[in-house]
Amino acid sequence: KVEPVEVITYDFDSLDEGTYTENIVTDNYTIFASSSKNIEIKASKSSATYNDVVYESSQLVKLGGAASFGSGRYISFDVKGACKITVMAKSSSKTDERIINVTDSSKNVVGSIPAPISATFSSVEVSEAGTYSLGSTSGGVYICYIIIEYFN
Repeated sequence: KVEPVEVITYDFDSLDEGTYTENIVTDNYTIFASSSKNIEIKASKSSATYNDVVYESSQLVKLGGAASFGSGRYISFDVKGACKITVMAKSSSKTDERIINVTDSSKNVVGSIPAPISATFSSVEVSEAGTYSLGSTSGGVYICYIIIEYFN
């Protein structure tokens, strides 16, 4: 098994709970929101295993419907080169699995991540540095964790 040379993890446990109608900007990522495309930071314990490690989060980002790039309901972050982006996600529906698209800065879809009924990690690989975004194709999704792995 090839081990990454660097691993970066983002969770949302330090953000203030509540509904947001304006962007949340941190040093690591931006969660885009607007009055018509609000997002919620919600207390909810989630855990899932990735590479034999159990990741636990106490809060998640609720993207309450399809992403509208430019107005809201998506999370963007920068990567410095080719990497694997792994996301712990789940559907906000108790019955319907949803899909999260990973898009580049030109809004091109570079991969998709399932958001099943229970929190699960899934990955996409990107080949170059840039800004990437996560947003639902339709319906609400919860994002619990983001892991970025760089390999040689």
